Amino acid sequence: MHSLLQLARRSVMRTVRNPALVAQGIVFPLFLYAFNVGGLDLATSLPGFPTESYATFGLALTFAYCGIYAVTVAGTQLGEDIKTGFVRRMTLTPTSSTVLLLAQLGGVVVFAVVQAVIFLLIGFAAGARVEAGPAGALLIVGLAALFAIGLGSLGLTVALLTRSSEAVQAVFPLFVAALFFSSVGLPRELIQTDWFQHVTTYNPVSYLIEAPRSLLVEGWDGQALLLGVLVAMGTLVTALILTAGSLRALSVAR
Repeated sequence: MHSLLQLARRSVMRTVRNPALVAQGIVFPLFLYAFNVGGLDLATSLPGFPTESYATFGLALTFAYCGIYAVTVAGTQLGEDIKTGFVRRMTLTPTSSTVLLLAQLGGVVVFAVVQAVIFLLIGFAAGARVEAGPAGALLIVGLAALFAIGLGSLGLTVALLTRSSEAVQAVFPLFVAALFFSSVGLPRELIQTDWFQHVTTYNPVSYLIEAPRSLLVEGWDGQALLLGVLVAMGTLVTALILTAGSLRALSVAR
């Protein structure tokens, strides 16, 4: 536990001391949010649209972005640690691989919480509301942190497999593309194009969006929340298994 806390603190401080990284993680999703609200506001007039406020509906994309951006933050930091030899030195200590990897996610978790709070406040200023109430708002922040842990672990996997922070940054646009091929703009049941509806259904990012959206628009939807949590947890477990194996291989190779 002592090792975990010390390494997590190091991860948090590295994230805070990188203003460019912090600014990009806050400004870009807010730009997307403003763009969607301005361009898709008329969608609220569609029959069956779940809310009259697109500012409320569209706010969910910012919380999914907390997870997507964690890929870059976690992966870049681990890639730098591999280059400097920090990871190799840590593998020679009694610190377990799981502790080392989880601690690398400390920075993205704290940053995701800060992101979520800022996004909520700006959403409220734009006229959004949380149908699930104050408890729902707290849960949205918790979901953003969970998504950051789940997808951030994928960033760790890419960093260990490629041993390059640049490769992690190159993967980030793929996750942004997945965001646009999800149910970010419309509810899946209102998408008329069959192929696009199928893509959004099989796209895991859709469920990362729909979980917080259910709290914003509908109140408490157990199925949407469960699916979002399962996607994040499944990603975390799979990535940690792959990453732990890659970490051992890295230790042996060096």
